[in-house]
Amino acid sequence: MTRFAFALAIATLPLAAQTSSLQGIVTDAQGAAVPAAVVTAINKDTSSVRKALTDTSGAYSMLQVAPGPYKVTVEKPSFRTHNTELVLQIETPQTLNVKLEVGQVTETVNVTGEAAVVNTENAAVGNPFNETQVKEIPLQTRNVVQLLSIEPGVSSTGQVAGARPDQNNVMLDGADVNYAWGGNNANGFNASIPIPLDSVQEFRTTVVGLNADQGYSAGGQVSVVTKGGSNIFHGSAYEYNRNTLTSANSWGNNKAGTPRPALVRNQFGASIGGPILKNRLFFFYNYEGRTDRSAVSETDSVPSPLFSQGIVQVQLKGSNQIVQLTPSMVQAIDPLGIGENPYILGLMKQYPAGNYPAGGTDKGLNFYALTFNAPDAQNYHTQVGRMDYNIDSAGKHTLMVAGTLNGQSVAGNNAANLTGLAQFPGQASAQESLDNSRRLASRYTWVISPHLVNALNYGYNRFSEAATGNTTSYPTFGFTALQATPRASRTLQPLHNINDDLTWTKGRHTAQFGLSFRFAQFTSLSYNNVESFSFSRNTLLGLGNDIDNAVTSYIQQNIVPGATLANSTYVTNAFGAMFGMLNNWGATFHYLVNGQTIPFGQPFGTNFVENEYEAYAQDTFKVTRNFTLTYGLRYSLYGVPYEKNGQQVVPETPLSNYFAQRVYAQENGIPNSALADSLVTYKLGGPVNHGPGYYPLDPKL
Repeated sequence: MTRFAFALAIATLPLAAQTSSLQGIVTDAQGAAVPAAVVTAINKDTSSVRKALTDTSGAYSMLQVAPGPYKVTVEKPSFRTHNTELVLQIETPQTLNVKLEVGQVTETVNVTGEAAVVNTENAAVGNPFNETQVKEIPLQTRNVVQLLSIEPGVSSTGQVAGARPDQNNVMLDGADVNYAWGGNNANGFNASIPIPLDSVQEFRTTVVGLNADQGYSAGGQVSVVTKGGSNIFHGSAYEYNRNTLTSANSWGNNKAGTPRPALVRNQFGASIGGPILKNRLFFFYNYEGRTDRSAVSETDSVPSPLFSQGIVQVQLKGSNQIVQLTPSMVQAIDPLGIGENPYILGLMKQYPAGNYPAGGTDKGLNFYALTFNAPDAQNYHTQVGRMDYNIDSAGKHTLMVAGTLNGQSVAGNNAANLTGLAQFPGQASAQESLDNSRRLASRYTWVISPHLVNALNYGYNRFSEAATGNTTSYPTFGFTALQATPRASRTLQPLHNINDDLTWTKGRHTAQFGLSFRFAQFTSLSYNNVESFSFSRNTLLGLGNDIDNAVTSYIQQNIVPGATLANSTYVTNAFGAMFGMLNNWGATFHYLVNGQTIPFGQPFGTNFVENEYEAYAQDTFKVTRNFTLTYGLRYSLYGVPYEKNGQQVVPETPLSNYFAQRVYAQENGIPNSALADSLVTYKLGGPVNHGPGYYPLDPKL
């Protein structure tokens, strides 16, 4: 699959690699251009220096500059030195026009915050958030990506300008931190790894108006930059608490008389940053933890006290009379004359009493609901580190390395709406979700000359989560099994991402060229290869000798003449459970490409690979002082996914042909069995098997 994009906008300097840019025009008091003026930008945190000379029109530009606070100095003989302090924000080009005053170079004019706040340099629509804003905007889960939700044009579930929520592109320190194969990113506000608020220097979202240097997906572009160290040590410590005292109970809990679930959440952490080697080498480290000692309301189906004693209750139609059928009556009704199943009677005695009769599946006749608060313990630990190195004192070579380690342990299955918690009161959680995702990002910036800058990025993002479980199978008879049977699984998604951006200014043109490579894998392992056994009323219905007829006949002859059942479904479910009937068996057979099946209880998994390649070229032409034209091309080639171990098949007949045959047959009255391809048959596919892929690669523009 390919994607070809053409970008044309009224704009100016392009951006890349999650950096910023500074440009402007230097004039004298009469508005005439001042050529050959020296513009120097000094990072106030790291003392790194960038310089530029104004051209004959007085224009200057500094490309791919690291975001942060700067002191900008403009010098020219016969003019006073002009000093300005400003903050460059991520992927937000800023314009600083300077008017020099006649005087001596030793004379100084100091100005603070003169740069334009509103982005007037390109057509991108979005907002940057600085460190203070990121900290002060309320976020319940401290998930930075959720700041996208306050942008215009973004829906509550993350759709940006009508695009699907899984089409948002999240970049952290210039590297991809998306879910490579979808997953939890479907809500639009998640990255594949936690991003603590106190580790973020800046955050920007671009909703619409992308230039050619941005792409990969059709949704919002989210760019996040981790804090770096400076020449001064700085740090923080914090603790946030949310308590049960401020929460309310649910309507269902109040109805059942169940107390409100506990909700005790503590988020805490600390950060520190500073110099290792003054003006050259800096570090930053942030640790954030979160512990939840909360509870979640759970509801089980349990046998009623009478049902546990072998007594079946039946409600009659019209009078709503409740008839109690004793064990001897149940035996008389049983077509086989056996009566209650001793195993079921012993099993039901192990169940705790229900506390919500009306919540039972038959409104309390034979089944009760048991509502309780299941413990929900959650533990999160995230570590973020970053190092910046000014390789030379002139600032021509800089290196940044950042990384994140995540450790997570959550009761239940975090990816399946917290299933797998305690099955009954007093039990431990049946399942635990684990996450040890990590990422690494590095960027090498080379200022080849004042007019030529290259930024090379490498990112490694490994999303890794697992869930514990067992391979036990318990039959179910209409009430909740005493022991839960969650299934273990694991997902591993390593992603390598390489980006390179080259920016060249020549006269009134600023050209930018870039490459982006993504090499992704999706490895999954599941133990959900187990048989299941259950009773279902629907399977019995209509077989000619339904238990409902026998029950009705017995009641009419021995208890209430002319009686009819108020609800036959309740009766069938009660007798099916009491007899211990199992009439449903379920299993999924997993086949290897050699035709062998994987035995029940054994895990099965796949390992898919996908490679993606992108390139772009873009030029910014400054037609006049106040009119700039940006135009560019972006080419995307998305490889066909394939299974790394050859466990892959494809249809013998392309599905397009298969469906076309059926349309023709329908129009001409030909039965399906008479078609040449009446059945869908498969053959080995993928490069490992030297076969075709799931679909043909289309590299055309």
